[in-house]
Amino acid sequence: AEATAAAPTTEAEAGTGAEADANAAPTPADEGESAPNAGTDKAADGDHTNTEVPVNSEQTSAEANKPAGESAAEVSNTAAASAETAGQESGHAAEQSSQGGGENNNHTTEQPSGVAEPNNHSVKQSSKARNSQVVLKSDFMRVVRIYYKVVKEIVLSDNLLIEQSGQIRRMEIGEVMEVFQGPMLDASVGVYRIHGCALKDGTCGWVTVVGNQGITFLMPGGSVFAVLNSVPLNHDLKDLDSERCIRMLQEGEVIEVLEWARTSRSALGVTRVRARIRGERSVSGWATIADNMGGVFLQAL
Repeated sequence: AEATAAAPTTEAEAGTGAEADANAAPTPADEGESAPNAGTDKAADGDHTNTEVPVNSEQTSAEANKPAGESAAEVSNTAAASAETAGQESGHAAEQSSQGGGENNNHTTEQPSGVAEPNNHSVKQSSKARNSQVVLKSDFMRVVRIYYKVVKEIVLSDNLLIEQSGQIRRMEIGEVMEVFQGPMLDASVGVYRIHGCALKDGTCGWVTVVGNQGITFLMPGGSVFAVLNSVPLNHDLKDLDSERCIRMLQEGEVIEVLEWARTSRSALGVTRVRARIRGERSVSGWATIADNMGGVFLQAL
């Protein structure tokens, strides 16, 4: 009887407990209302984190099931392999760079020397060319200067046309004239005349070379003189007292005229020539052709 009485009590307690559990459990309506809210919150959280990256559930679960030690070891090994590969690539690139740089450096280093050689060679050639082609002013003037020598007395006049010219003076045999212009034709009489300057006194004018009858008055010459009487060869044009005498020119010596000048424009001036001694090309100086006293020292050849 006690057992029987205890059994209903237990069933009653069980029913009472079932009702309590039913009252405590949420209703389906509540679950339906609360579930969307939870899903919305999770979706919002997903938008802020990884919305564009798909997640492989199997891979994620597999990785999650791996022990933590194995994952760390794999990451470490991967990082070490990547570092080793990067080191090898970096070393290879550095080697190529050093080789390429070395070649470039060698090329750059050798290039200036290669360029310098032609420059030095061209400089040497230019120097040789200058040394071989240098023309002294005196030599140039001697070449371009044209002299005529009087072989028959002739009148020096002031115009190309004889009919319109006036007489200046008469030129004597042996005088020398430096030509500035001509020979030019005087068509009125059919003769050739030259314009120049007489070395004797520096007088300029026109003179006939060959007359209409075929008589020759002047002919090329006068750049070479022979010494008639001993005369000093001086350093300076106006050193008439021979204060700086190079040496005395002896009778019979021959000199080549480099230039000529007058010591003064007045009648007291004398004509001197700067010349070098034939056979002694390094020796040159000024010598007097003739003085104001009538003494003649040099004669044109």
